[in-house]
Amino acid sequence: MKLLNLGCGGNRRNEYPWINMDYCFHFLDPHVKECMEKEETYVDHDMLKKPWPFDNDEFEGIVASHVFEHFNCQDDLLIINECYRILKPTGILRISVPDPELFFSKTVAKDYHWGDKPKHENRPFMDEALFFEEHIQVLSYYGLCCMAWSAGFREMYKSRFGFSAIQTLSMVDSRPQFTLFMEAKKGEI
Repeated sequence: MKLLNLGCGGNRRNEYPWINMDYCFHFLDPHVKECMEKEETYVDHDMLKKPWPFDNDEFEGIVASHVFEHFNCQDDLLIINECYRILKPTGILRISVPDPELFFSKTVAKDYHWGDKPKHENRPFMDEALFFEEHIQVLSYYGLCCMAWSAGFREMYKSRFGFSAIQTLSMVDSRPQFTLFMEAKKGEI
């Protein structure tokens, strides 16, 4: 089995069967960069530059934990298409993003005792986490399904923290209190 941790940032899995990919070297401290260059499981590659340095049908699973909200819609389509290309038939793409439905329902109900404590008392957690300055867009389950369908996936479903069709993929899960988990399965050829 071979798994890809896409957009891994500092949440790298350095054991078998993981490969970690992100585009970090251009802004890292030289010492950190030197350490990461020695990691056999790390690939530094811009996700927007096709093709990615992997073969067609190479991975059984791909996880993208809190990655897609950092790109615009067209870039996300490019990324999902590359995921489809490098997934083996029946492979799983696991995507997690901030859950706008949860943020909205908690904010409207004035439930301010969930998630992280806001830095500013007069602002709901939604304003700081969902509309975080590095987030380019807000994604929903159906928005992700539309992108996955466009790439060729035909089986998509909601998942949850700690559970996956490939259980090892859930090892990368984070932020369970406000995350939407979605999986897409590549069809058989």
